[in-house]
Amino acid sequence: MEADNLRTVTITSGREPFSLLAGGSLPEVTIAYETWGELSPARDNLILITTGLSATSHAARHAPGDEPGWWEAMVGPGHPIDTNRYFVVCTNVLGGCFGSTGPTSVNPASGSPYGADFPVIHVEDMVQAQTQVLDHLGVERAFTVIGASLGGMLAFQWGAQEPGRAQSICAIAAPGRSYAFSIAWRAVQRRAVTADPAFQDGRYEPGHGPVAGLNHARAIGILSYRSAEEFDPRFGRDWDEAAGCFAVESYMNHNAAKFGTLFDANSYLTIARSMDFFDLGRGAASYEEGVARIKSPSLVVGFTSDLLFPLSQQREVVEILRRAGRPVRYAEFETIYGHDTFLIEIHRLGALLTEFFASVPSGGQA
Repeated sequence: MEADNLRTVTITSGREPFSLLAGGSLPEVTIAYETWGELSPARDNLILITTGLSATSHAARHAPGDEPGWWEAMVGPGHPIDTNRYFVVCTNVLGGCFGSTGPTSVNPASGSPYGADFPVIHVEDMVQAQTQVLDHLGVERAFTVIGASLGGMLAFQWGAQEPGRAQSICAIAAPGRSYAFSIAWRAVQRRAVTADPAFQDGRYEPGHGPVAGLNHARAIGILSYRSAEEFDPRFGRDWDEAAGCFAVESYMNHNAAKFGTLFDANSYLTIARSMDFFDLGRGAASYEEGVARIKSPSLVVGFTSDLLFPLSQQREVVEILRRAGRPVRYAEFETIYGHDTFLIEIHRLGALLTEFFASVPSGGQA
């Protein structure tokens, strides 16, 4: 995350406390975000990127010397999310630990970090906070809200909750509600965190949290994000002499080892639980009616090898939208890269996004 380009807005400034869907409120809410490109004179070219569980707001470089972003090949001049044309915004979610209000933030009532006392957050709350970032930027309606995984849930929720504020949505590798199998994956990940003695029921000192538990949770997550179709030919039974273990173990250890020092455990639990609670049917007479609240043109993308949110869950949303007469486009990628395909097959996904953006009847050039 590039600190020089990280911006924050206190969305509760001069307002009432931020009310939460689960009850209660937060007296002060700050949201961190980054931007690329220029807002058009008509203020109609904003693309909001909504992130997954662990991503920061740093989706791409701002200048050649910057650290690469997590969607580097997708966002930038001449890229599918073209910053020569679009004003791109990416926020850190409410409950996060990269600049937005979350468990590491100071509770004004106590003068200490919220920690384990941070309230339950729902995807609806995250969307509400993001709408107020748009208010701060003076933008009434986003050209597109796009995201994958939790970011795809957020994109769906934008369409249902804020139908007048998103000209279109793109939901990638996401369901319309969480089902038992993905909840089970996250339950095991949470157990890895809470079983670490350093967790201390969530009341660890800042900087002294359950690093090992978070690393284990990340390793479990990686298994749900990739596939046997990729791992078996990629690693086989190769032995890593330097590491003294199988090559696939070395890969898992390397990718998990840095996570625990970067992410806060209480934030991880908060965001993961918000994914469990996600349901477009909440507040509607039925799930189908909840999904049908999405009226904007939608692009829904699924991946054949996605273990976490399988194709049946994207197809379910698309079928409901089609029965309701909503404008929706659907694409399935035959791929071995699992849930993480959106980070890997940039060329295929980028071509699809470019085609979809061209079909949306708004979004002027800056």
